[in-house]
Amino acid sequence: MSLYYRWKNFEEDEDRPEKPRRFGVTEMRGPNHTLLTQNVLQEIFESMGQFVDGLKFSGGSHSLMPKPFLKQVIDMAHQHDVYVSTGDWAEHMIRKGPSAFKDYIEGCKQMGFDTIELNVPSLEVPEDTLLRYVRLIKSEGLKAKPQFAVKFNKSDIPTGGNRAFGAYIPPPPPRSTELVEDVELLIRRAERCLEAGADMIMIDADDLCKHADSVRADVIAKVVGRLGLEKTMFEASNARASEWFVKQYGPRVNLFVDQSQVMDLECLRGRNLGKNHTSVMQGELKRGDVAKSIQHYMHGNGVSEDADREHIKNLMREAWKKVKVHRAAASPLFQTVIGIILNLVRTAHCIYQHGDGH
Repeated sequence: MSLYYRWKNFEEDEDRPEKPRRFGVTEMRGPNHTLLTQNVLQEIFESMGQFVDGLKFSGGSHSLMPKPFLKQVIDMAHQHDVYVSTGDWAEHMIRKGPSAFKDYIEGCKQMGFDTIELNVPSLEVPEDTLLRYVRLIKSEGLKAKPQFAVKFNKSDIPTGGNRAFGAYIPPPPPRSTELVEDVELLIRRAERCLEAGADMIMIDADDLCKHADSVRADVIAKVVGRLGLEKTMFEASNARASEWFVKQYGPRVNLFVDQSQVMDLECLRGRNLGKNHTSVMQGELKRGDVAKSIQHYMHGNGVSEDADREHIKNLMREAWKKVKVHRAAASPLFQTVIGIILNLVRTAHCIYQHGDGH
């Protein structure tokens, strides 16, 4: 049984599976545009490590870090049962030749990486070559995670039945710069990667769900239906997209999110209330509960409920900034005591931010 709470499925009651998990995986974006210090990552792992399954070094950021620092971060992740994945970097090594890619795999293994991600759109290699890379990664004892996008160069799309049988060779340059959508090609390539031994298929869903209101549900349904929920991971570029995925496919869906969204995502996995809890608040008022801060601000300032909600969220953001400032400041308290206080704040935020709590 989980040490944290009962994990409620939308259809049945069950415990939150312990790590390593086959489904309900949360992969967290690691250092990328903003360099997370070792202390920040340690705080994340200590406070939310139970909810983080993987750490991904996006954008090839690991190539810019000193090896001793990178090794310390990887070892720290492993101490909390968090696997570590590379990001978009393999394609740069492939351009240097097959031997350079093999050296890259061996270097990742020595450094302690568990998974190597292959950004298929950036590789620009024939399908049989892609499958050979997947097998090469598996032969070194690492996990392979090809990443696909829905849009392809028009010149890469095979004609007739070539799409469904065997590998195809894209035409030589010049390549078309016109991007067109082809879900069947994505699925077929992903299926062949799984047959070759790939452990997970990452779907770059940025073009599909930049905004939750315009999610291409038909495309995602086809991908899940053919590849399976357990073998597919979606990149949720924002909190609303994460909420959409959990509501549509339940807490078993695998998602790649920013480190700032981990706690929100875990709360969404735990129950199906979502961000909009107006009905909960109105129900409390009908029962005669005391007025909340939202009602006080609305009546005192004559603003709408939506404007008031945004004001309350801003207050919460400012409060978190103050918490982080005091966390970094010198204090006579033991670090254990400070950690307990921070965990109480995180727990309160987790319990009440989506509704009336657990």
